[in-house]
Amino acid sequence: MHRPFPRLFAACLLAGGLLAQQPPPPAAPASKPPYAGDHCSKPGSSATWRTDGTLLTWHGCPGHDGQAMPCPKSAPEAVATGLAVLASVQQLWVLDSAGVITICQLSSPPTPVQTIATGLTATPTAGPSALALDERNRLAFYVWTDFATGRSELRVAPLATADQPFHRQDVTPQTPAAHPITGLRIDAARQTLQLTDGQTTWSMRYHAEARSIAFESAPVLTESP
Repeated sequence: MHRPFPRLFAACLLAGGLLAQQPPPPAAPASKPPYAGDHCSKPGSSATWRTDGTLLTWHGCPGHDGQAMPCPKSAPEAVATGLAVLASVQQLWVLDSAGVITICQLSSPPTPVQTIATGLTATPTAGPSALALDERNRLAFYVWTDFATGRSELRVAPLATADQPFHRQDVTPQTPAAHPITGLRIDAARQTLQLTDGQTTWSMRYHAEARSIAFESAPVLTESP
């Protein structure tokens, strides 16, 4: 994933006795870590949001459909790794590689109103990789994934105190090959958490109460390529 150092060159043109030098080409953008990027949708609508880690596009927004804008995050060097919509209060939540959740009002562009530090950290091959919200049970789910080993750990916290998880659990799919988790989705009506590596999907049914959650099993395969 490393890009070669850009080669400087000069093109010399002799015109009117003056030697002109052509400026070097712009440097190629730095490669992004494997946990960068996510997408989410707003329940009950066609609106979707997508990020590659640095830019955010909003699809289904009249007048701004597909328009790219800077993705809200806690620091310029951070990359966005998880997106989720809290529809009841018109908020977009953005998890980034610094372990910070930026809460934004749904506008174009989204307007940050609060930040929450989860305490998660990142390395070039491991970091926060996914985010999902359960409005019915008022819970936030987020995952830290090690892409070198394939191990993924889930944390669950109340929406009001998303920096205080009350549940941690290894959610690494039990398969011969490594499947680092890069996305989460919630079916609140069925109390089901869906996990994906971008190609394969697993699900976990759960029972939630105030500051309490119990999963029926380890991730169960529900969809494969």
